Amino acid sequence: MRMENTSPGKPFPLGAELSDGGANFAVFSRNGTRVILNLYDNPDATDPYAFVELDPKKNRTGDIWHVFVPGVKAGTLYLYQVDGPFEPSQGHRYNAKQLLFDPYAKALTPVSVFGNLPPTYKTPLDKTDVELAESRHLYRFPKCVVIDDAAFDWEGDMPINRPLSRSIIYEVHTKGFTAGKGSGVRNPGTYDGFREKIPYLQALGITAVELLPVYEFDEYENTNVNPRTGER
Repeated sequence: MRMENTSPGKPFPLGAELSDGGANFAVFSRNGTRVILNLYDNPDATDPYAFVELDPKKNRTGDIWHVFVPGVKAGTLYLYQVDGPFEPSQGHRYNAKQLLFDPYAKALTPVSVFGNLPPTYKTPLDKTDVELAESRHLYRFPKCVVIDDAAFDWEGDMPINRPLSRSIIYEVHTKGFTAGKGSGVRNPGTYDGFREKIPYLQALGITAVELLPVYEFDEYENTNVNPRTGER
């Protein structure tokens, strides 16, 4: 169902922001010519219960497309579709048939994406570049989640107020840091295992850690195939 009772909204902040009566959606697309916001009511839905087609004259400020949708609440699910030029030589490979995540989404539905995502492109026989894929399989496709920031319980956590000039930040991956036999932890590959390593980090003089992906990701995402030649 096309939603008509929307308002232009605002370009910032990017992502989905709840306010009285609904939510503002804002997404960056410099070369997009058509943007559609799809809304879903459950994680396994294959069709949106409503969609909004953004007007480039009313719902665009510079490179930001935006819209305020009334009635949206925390937990509402959404995805985008964006049309635009398909000019691989210029770096443009828009495919309006495919669904897109909001890069500023604060949460996704808890679904393993690997093996479930449809191909957005296919390699042509001459292997000169990619072509648009026509298929779109929506079953168990992850969806972005509208989050109520004010509802999060910080459990009394407060900033430590240590200046960066006095900080030593250790960039680390939880699994890689604790999964090996040499880590010496009781719970390898887990956050509990990482906690066991805190005294070790403190002994090194580390004041803060920056965790590499804290969400599920494909460790073998890059197939190392040259898109032009097909060679590895």
